[in-house]
Amino acid sequence: MSLVQPDGTAKRLDRGILSMSGQRIVVVEYDRSTRIALRSLFSRMGYEVTLAATVADGFCLLDPAPDYLILDLMLPDGEGADLLRWVRSAQLPTRVAVTTGMGDHDRLEAVSALQPDGLLSKPVCVSALCRALSGRKARSPQTVDGIHSADHEQPNFDMQC
Repeated sequence: MSLVQPDGTAKRLDRGILSMSGQRIVVVEYDRSTRIALRSLFSRMGYEVTLAATVADGFCLLDPAPDYLILDLMLPDGEGADLLRWVRSAQLPTRVAVTTGMGDHDRLEAVSALQPDGLLSKPVCVSALCRALSGRKARSPQTVDGIHSADHEQPNFDMQC
């Protein structure tokens, strides 16, 4: 399977060893094309993928707690950081990758303090997203303004893309 990169080139995706029956990813992303692309990618890899375009819809998808949450920071009805804050305060066992095109360093520092498993700038590199969700340290981390993602272990999730 190939994925078209932001520069228009194609990149082959290795599916690796995946048997993710029952694992659920919630994608909260404002951009419809990005939501659909992420659903297509992760569905093909064996995940159950649920989509939301707003903070309100995202909150509705957190019960039961998903295994993984891919979260856009800037949503039409509020801040995606509110979802991350709730996931952390409720101590959900959800790994969270935050994606953003925002460049406000102070706001990014505040999001980083909420300890997402990954804080990635858009356009998102799919392999960096996979590494953030899996807890593997990125070989060349894709971080926002030097803010590094938290490094937590999750040995059960070995997504290779």
